[in-house]
Amino acid sequence: MGTVAHLTSLALALTVVVGGSAQEQTTAQSPVPVPAATPDRGPLADEVEAIRAAHDLPALGCALVRADGTIELAGVAGTTEYGGTTPVTLASPWHLGSCLKAMTATLAARYVESGNLAWTSSPAQVFAQRFETIDPSWSKVTLEQLLSHRAGVVANIPGRALAVSLQMDTGAPADARARLVEQILSEPTEMPPGSGYLYSNIGYTLAGAMIEAVGGAPFETLIQRELFAPLGIEGAGFGPPVGDDAPRGHRPGSKALVAMPPSALADNPAAIAPAGTAHMPMADWARFLGLHLRRGAGEGDPLTAASFESLHRVRGDDYALGWLKLRRNWSKGPVLNHAGSNTYWYCVVWAAPEEGFAAIVTTNVAGDAAGKACDELASLLIGRAVAGEGGR
Repeated sequence: MGTVAHLTSLALALTVVVGGSAQEQTTAQSPVPVPAATPDRGPLADEVEAIRAAHDLPALGCALVRADGTIELAGVAGTTEYGGTTPVTLASPWHLGSCLKAMTATLAARYVESGNLAWTSSPAQVFAQRFETIDPSWSKVTLEQLLSHRAGVVANIPGRALAVSLQMDTGAPADARARLVEQILSEPTEMPPGSGYLYSNIGYTLAGAMIEAVGGAPFETLIQRELFAPLGIEGAGFGPPVGDDAPRGHRPGSKALVAMPPSALADNPAAIAPAGTAHMPMADWARFLGLHLRRGAGEGDPLTAASFESLHRVRGDDYALGWLKLRRNWSKGPVLNHAGSNTYWYCVVWAAPEEGFAAIVTTNVAGDAAGKACDELASLLIGRAVAGEGGR
């Protein structure tokens, strides 16, 4: 994907094999209105509700985050299901989509710092003893290239048969991931490694599998243990959020949006979790963003400043490791940006380390209306932050 030249959403969505499309929804009725200004919906609830209603979304949420990982200003509005009566709250979990990529890259940096991996480690080296057939092109691929989308790796799961098989796989995600990785490594890379930018969910899946190989546990376990737990992140999970009061993702229906119950069909295959199948509440996401705003300057932070320099350094086409790095007139320094969607949810994040704040916006539907609403709300948050109109 090319460079984003203005404050807009990024179509860095994972490709769902079975399910709906990310089209703008057509609706027959608006969700049942819910009073906006209640204690668990935040001081921005009225503004969020106005934008949600204008774009006819099920739910919408936002948070302004500071460098200590706390939320300074937030608001949510809407219901867990389109047309439903259960309101979302500030504690509701949201699907991150490809915004997980920054977390996967950060986890990789932990293993680089420990010496178990290097930015120059190749899949051919890491999997030499595990897979019998590895195409020679993979010896030229590095972990750094995988995380910066410059490894020349195919964008998504190749072939419908494999994609459907992985979508319906009910076994251990790490086993399904190994099956996918073995297939990918048996064929040449899509492009010569290092020859250019090719956004790839499979590249991040390979990086996650490399972390598994040296970490001795599934990716889902390692990121909880090595990244989430040290940051105090307790509400993270993989796949769609579960629970009666959890938001549901949505797909377009013939007359109105249709909520997606938690199932294998409500997210991308678990095999590609490192590319973006996690969910968490905004307060937990804020803890992670604070880490990137501090860039190793915080006491007890799990990474050094040198690692953040690597994570935030652009390799080409404005992409660093898990982040786009851009210039905007509202920050005196570069800003970090990403969007995420599995075509049932959408979110976007902007982080300005030099300004000491980040903006989160998320909704439980994808499509044009969702992107426009999130852009509008992100602009509002950033404007408040730049003007010093936060909650402090």
